[in-house]
Amino acid sequence: MPKKFLLSLTASAILAFSISVHAKSLEDKLLDATTTYIDKPSAKKMQAIDKLLAQGAKPHFAFPMDAKEAVEIPTPLGLSIYFNDAALTHKFLETKPDLSLPISIQMNMPPMMYAMLPPQISPKEREARRAIVKDLLAHGANPNVKTADDGTTALMAAGGVVQVYPPDLENAKTLLQAGADANARNQYGDWPLTSMGASNLGIVKLMLEAKADVKKPNGNGQNAMHFVCTRYFKTRANTPDPDAEERIALLKQAGLDINGMPEQQGLSTFGNPLYTALQEKNPDCVQALLKQGASPDAPAVRDLHGNTHTLREWLKTEGKDFLKNNTIPASLRKQLL
Repeated sequence: MPKKFLLSLTASAILAFSISVHAKSLEDKLLDATTTYIDKPSAKKMQAIDKLLAQGAKPHFAFPMDAKEAVEIPTPLGLSIYFNDAALTHKFLETKPDLSLPISIQMNMPPMMYAMLPPQISPKEREARRAIVKDLLAHGANPNVKTADDGTTALMAAGGVVQVYPPDLENAKTLLQAGADANARNQYGDWPLTSMGASNLGIVKLMLEAKADVKKPNGNGQNAMHFVCTRYFKTRANTPDPDAEERIALLKQAGLDINGMPEQQGLSTFGNPLYTALQEKNPDCVQALLKQGASPDAPAVRDLHGNTHTLREWLKTEGKDFLKNNTIPASLRKQLL
């Protein structure tokens, strides 16, 4: 059985769908040939793909079906990207497809954006996906492509804005070299440094080198310093963070306030960097903030009534349960209380 595709559709299921819904066109035949090849690659199956391409079959096209009837069925190009087949993707790109078209009806995003959102993949597959990203750009894909729903760009995806995908420094470099806008923001005002990207030393250096406006807050009034200790959601609590102090120092040099509260947006309960680092269960980063000048006696968090409290005050009142339920090194606990 091949690997599962998106909504539990296997390559064979895609093939069955394309057989049943409509009469065979060259594109249908190419989709069939692509799924058959991906299921079990062979030189003979690749020859069938080559023959269809020579006859004019398009590997990427707009599906001529009503969205209500659509299932999660991709174009052949979308399939080759999903399964990280760099050679097959290159073959399809050589036909000069319209890379502004979405890869399917339900996945309403063009190939470039789709390539930035891989599922969990092995190191070998990740290298193949990076090669595909470079190939897409070489064939004219827009480096500033964005999602239709919230305006998240490819660079934001590479930089950690999409929470289920960790930052990919190599893809971020590739996109910036291709002309991606380092200052682009999505509809929430987020960019790589108001996300997990701020906790990745390589991403921090890259965005600062790109002369991005690091001081501009997101829609919640937060800037990069509020995200400098942010963890990828699969990171275990108290995992070492050896680069924390260097990241913090770089952001301080860029002019960010290590004790700064988010610019208040209504009754926001977002806190200062020290409060946020503690919430992220990142004691190394908390310690690094303290070493760089963060103070537990600085305004740290607002309650639901708009009243501001220091971290020390919060830990002795509303934060008591936090201390009770989380493992904090004794030396650090002493400094905070």
